Order: sequence, then C-alpha cells, then structure tokens
Amino acid sequence: MKCIKYFREGTYVPAIAIELSLDYGEDHLERDLAKLEYNALAAGYIIHFIRGRGPTDEERGLLKRDAGSNVQTAAVFNKDKQRWVKHLGDAELKESTVSA
Repeated sequence: MKCIKYFREGTYVPAIAIELSLDYGEDHLERDLAKLEYNALAAGYIIHFIRGRGPTDEERGLLKRDAGSNVQTAAVFNKDKQRWVKHLGDAELKESTVSA
C-alpha cells in the first residue's frame, strides 16, 4: 500500500503514463503533451483518435513535436474514406484512402 501513500503525497513517480483521447481537439492534445513533458517521466504516450474530420495544421505540428522527447504520439483521423495515421515512432501523419 506504500504506492498509494506516495501517490497521495505526490511523491510517486510512475515509469510511464498513457493519455487516450477520442474526438478531442487540438487544445486537449496540447494540454496532454504539456502535462507529460512537464512531469518528465521515463516514457509518456499519447493516443489521439478523431472521427469525422481530418487533422488541423496545429495538430500536425503538435504530433511532430515528440521527436527527441520522452513523449511519443500516435494518432488516427477518419473522415469519410480518408484516413490520416501516425504510429508511435513515425515522424508525421500519413494520408491514405480506404476503398469501399
């Protein structure tokens, strides 16, 4: 139970943190990135899922930001038959068309 005690005191430092988001915009993505970078964990991961639209220029920039950082991002945007995907370790989003 020591972990819970340390967590409550704010002295517990987890090895990793994973943030998942579904249909949140660029502000949420930016806050998640800032939070994980600020806490300087050994590894942080953000998985960003968006339905019904493509990525904004701001989101594209934020998703590139993980290069050389302890925070890595992955994302999937889906609009009609268009898909934009970024896997962990990819430098940027890749666009593709899904056939019927």
